[in-house]
Amino acid sequence: MQVTINAGSISGNFVGIYGSVDLILEMVRDRKVEPDEIVYLTVDRPSDWTRFKTPITIKDANSRIDLTVDTDSEATGNQAVLTEGATGSGVSVSAAFWDATSSVISSATTVTLNTAVQTPAGAGKAVAADFSYSPTSANTITFPATSVTPSGTATLAGLTITDDTVVEGPETFEVVGSSALGDARASVLTIVDDDADIDLSWSLASVEEQSGAQSVTVTASFKGATSILTAATPVSVTVAGAGGATLGSSCPTGTGDDACTSLTNNAVSISIPAGSTSASETFMVTVPDDSASESGEKLTVSGQAMVGGSAVTVASAELPIVDAGTRVDLSFHEPVSGDPVLAGVVEDGGAQSVRVKATAAAAVSSDTTITVTVGDGGTAVLAVCTGSGQSRSCTG
Repeated sequence: MQVTINAGSISGNFVGIYGSVDLILEMVRDRKVEPDEIVYLTVDRPSDWTRFKTPITIKDANSRIDLTVDTDSEATGNQAVLTEGATGSGVSVSAAFWDATSSVISSATTVTLNTAVQTPAGAGKAVAADFSYSPTSANTITFPATSVTPSGTATLAGLTITDDTVVEGPETFEVVGSSALGDARASVLTIVDDDADIDLSWSLASVEEQSGAQSVTVTASFKGATSILTAATPVSVTVAGAGGATLGSSCPTGTGDDACTSLTNNAVSISIPAGSTSASETFMVTVPDDSASESGEKLTVSGQAMVGGSAVTVASAELPIVDAGTRVDLSFHEPVSGDPVLAGVVEDGGAQSVRVKATAAAAVSSDTTITVTVGDGGTAVLAVCTGSGQSRSCTG
């Protein structure tokens, strides 16, 4: 290869002190980890000129290091998700030379791990307030000399994910590394917000049979105290029967249904507005009296929701159904006269024996014990008596 420098004066426009030629270099990909290499261009003419060499540095593509993070202890699959409040002691980080099959690096290569916020910052990216990384000593991974396999993995001890009470979407930050061969390519961790989980609740403690249509309200509430979400959060809620209760898809209930709602297919969507932490929807529930003695029946609500493209946990809630068939009537009777109702008792200062009878509105399936309280309501004041005979004393 020759380069011609045209003759001319070095004055004026400096014509004649340089020349050029195009050179094509083809770098061979050897898949070997090695230090930077140098190719020289050498000038050897004319003979009376000073001989010199111009270096071209060849950077090794195989010395690039990739990091992989795993946040669970499962033997298969790598998870890169942490929940607020988690620590880095459970985060396993491994390193590998990219696409290399061998190494000629004569000394060990140590990769020092670190964390970094992503730039430019924006929606879905963690900021410094979302996590901290303060290890007591450096977390490192070392490749032995001439090896493409590290000696082991390391944890991110010293990493803490901030557990606040703000409802927000998933956020990401980077795990990075540095070594004498250059920086390791970052791996991304995602922070999942525990405050974005949702609780469902009923407005009533229970619903009763034969009460006609009853208005109930279901509320969906974020667990966090405040919300910075910029979009509304739809919560898909399904109402169902449980404990043996069947729920009709529309009112009036069909034969055999224990309850029905005014909802289409017993489904309702609750939308939590942007920046809010809760929202409610109201509908009607009808529970007909089926004249059967039963217990344990209930209505349940369960739901699904997404925050920032990720599913969040929606806790279900139960609404007991009070059975009309198990209502119990109490009555006073004269003990010696059998079942006739006792019309009353007369003040005479003495003790009188009465019988209390409990009557269920329908047959019960097993022996049922009723707890009876005397003096619950009414206009008479119930005295508190202690002792017996002449030692008996009453107050009140």
